[in-house]
Amino acid sequence: MQARKRVYIIGSMTGEGIDLAAETEKACQVAAELFRQGYRVFIPHEHARSMRKYGWTEEQYMRNDLHLLRAFECVYCLPGWERKAGGRTEVATAMRDGKTFVGPVTRGVAERTLRDMCAARPVVLD
Repeated sequence: MQARKRVYIIGSMTGEGIDLAAETEKACQVAAELFRQGYRVFIPHEHARSMRKYGWTEEQYMRNDLHLLRAFECVYCLPGWERKAGGRTEVATAMRDGKTFVGPVTRGVAERTLRDMCAARPVVLD
């Protein structure tokens, strides 16, 4: 019996203008479809909700989520992943670690998005 690949869902969870409940609902809908396709799915949005409840800071659960990301073979990027530093960090980490991208955001799309965003921000040296 072939093991089912594990997918980590990347999306916005924190910050100004982010509705965690709405983002979690989107993640759950994607997770249900991925599950039907035979994947095992982790939704860090649910994890973040419980961590907030116990007073973890954004930095603490971002560090924790990056640690968890290492255990997954695949990632799925929700729309808007690039709007938040956490999503960009997770995608960059997934690319560095050779994760497989499933869904509409391929590795190439993610790489171009990050490259274009970096090119659009000039570096100012003091």
